[in-house]
Amino acid sequence: MVAASYDNVACAIVFGLDVAVFAALAAAAAVIAVGAGQTYESSLSLKTREKIDEGMNDMWDWGADRVDDATDWVSDQWNRIFG
Repeated sequence: MVAASYDNVACAIVFGLDVAVFAALAAAAAVIAVGAGQTYESSLSLKTREKIDEGMNDMWDWGADRVDDATDWVSDQWNRIFG
């Protein structure tokens, strides 16, 4: 917990911000995130949100498949060269 405090202070110092300003920006970001989530849930129908979630899951699965393909290729090349 102490290390996180030092990290926050270090980040504020790096960007030339007062610690209070940094804390205010972090709080504002949290409020905006909560507001965006509530707006998303209240303005879109459940059916639309389910379609969006399905698309995001499909995108995640596609990315995971590409990573698997890449690691398989690297492994095959390693075994071909050093195997």
